[in-house]
Amino acid sequence: MFFVGLTVVVLSAPAACRNGTDGKPVQERKEYTNETQSNRRFTLPDGSVLILAPGTKVQLGGGFDSGKKELSLDGEAWFEIVSGPVTLHTRDMVVDILRAGRFHAEAFRARPGEEIEVLLGTLTAKKSYHSDTDNETEALGPGEMVMINRDIDLMEKETLNADELDKLKAAWSRTPGDLHDPR
Repeated sequence: MFFVGLTVVVLSAPAACRNGTDGKPVQERKEYTNETQSNRRFTLPDGSVLILAPGTKVQLGGGFDSGKKELSLDGEAWFEIVSGPVTLHTRDMVVDILRAGRFHAEAFRARPGEEIEVLLGTLTAKKSYHSDTDNETEALGPGEMVMINRDIDLMEKETLNADELDKLKAAWSRTPGDLHDPR
């Protein structure tokens, strides 16, 4: 399937820098970018699915194919992780997806606030930077969210109310690829 405006870019080091310090080749990094005006679906090498909102980029860590599953996000995305653990890096948070699950993340590097909302599964979130006020890790399950604002050094966990949870489920069902909960 091919989408106009949809790009997948494989980034690699120049030939002179292909070997790491241990002499082994540096693994290539994949970047998924949505340059269209609508949400776009991608399937990751492990079978996990992500939906990228317009203007969003997700980069896979170099070891993703070999089991060290790391992603970085700049933008808004819906994730359906088929198996964990997976680590998601944003500008302000490190999120560990412990096992299979579905969640929504909004984390634009140019904006001070970020949030993660969990529909299914379990994850933990912590600040990606040192804070003088709070460095605790938050555990989240279905129907919970965490938001962070680095400008005021605040990270809070909340339980989604019924309306917020319904909005999350509705947004999920509007994403391409039929990722919504069939129940």
